[in-house]
Amino acid sequence: MSQPRYILLGGFPGAGKTAALLALARHLRKQGRTAAFIANNHGAELIDTAEFRLEAFPVEEVSGGDLASRFSSLAAAVKKVAASNPNVVLVEAVGTTLDLNATVAGPLRRLEGLEVAPLSVLVDPVRAEQVLGLAPGKPLVPELLALYRQQLEEAQVIVIGQSDRLDDARLDRLRQQLFTAHPSAKLVVISAAQDRGLEDWLRLIKAGAVDRPVPLKVDLAAYAESAAAVGCLNAVIELTLSREASSTALLESIGRHLRHALAGVDVLHLHAALRLDDTRIGTIHFIGDGPPEVARSFAEDLEFGELMINLRAATHPEQLHTAVRAAIVGMAGEFPGLITEFAHLHYFRPAPPQPVHRL
Repeated sequence: MSQPRYILLGGFPGAGKTAALLALARHLRKQGRTAAFIANNHGAELIDTAEFRLEAFPVEEVSGGDLASRFSSLAAAVKKVAASNPNVVLVEAVGTTLDLNATVAGPLRRLEGLEVAPLSVLVDPVRAEQVLGLAPGKPLVPELLALYRQQLEEAQVIVIGQSDRLDDARLDRLRQQLFTAHPSAKLVVISAAQDRGLEDWLRLIKAGAVDRPVPLKVDLAAYAESAAAVGCLNAVIELTLSREASSTALLESIGRHLRHALAGVDVLHLHAALRLDDTRIGTIHFIGDGPPEVARSFAEDLEFGELMINLRAATHPEQLHTAVRAAIVGMAGEFPGLITEFAHLHYFRPAPPQPVHRL
């Protein structure tokens, strides 16, 4: 069997990378092709991994740092997913990552001998409108604005995701602005929710379809400052109820209380999941000042479960810890007899990137 093709996807926190890759994996499965997934994050207990396992896709994690800094872990993950003989391996880079062509894609090609597609960078269209001055919105802090712009600079393919959130006129303006600002990149528009544009994306990243990347000039000190501007929190909370409750009601409750506790904070991405077991997982998410949205649910009421929270925001990690604690107390007030216990809690700033290779 021929070796798999590796699709590396970067993009800012909250761009919707996991949803886009899940949609791509489903699309490949419908065509009779197989996909595997490599998740990446600075912490552990990733909801992304749980969602891929829920749909029976082979998945490995590279945790504890970005892909470039944990290259040996990435190489080990590559060998593990290759055992399932996938046609395509989808690799998601953590949202604060930069310089992926030189520190990840290049070494995978030249040192590991892998077939790596041109680098795709996904943008959330609403955030992109704000960054490019096409719509009002709370500005990113300078460190994160610089990171956002450099991620686009190194993209060989810019993927406008969640296109269903914009009307045609706004989408056309955004596409034109991105084309003007980044003429060397190819553009593709997708909607994971509507299963649209995925085949166009696959066609675009076939060998020879995209020019070779221009090396990015990276100031490692400034890059470290950009990554450190993000506060991160990962938590797993065990829930025990005195009487059965709706999984959707529990998710909506934690979403409301987190939204309230994080008022005024620039939430780059909030992803929460309620897991009964590996086959029953409900999820909710929000970014910016948007409302919480239930993305996945299951019908059964439950007496116990596991609540996972992955939170990224432009603030101090301690503020995220305080907000999550307050939200859990608020949720418990809506469900008398609810007992909560933190099984895992880690709030932190990302470690400075320390690329192992730069080719």
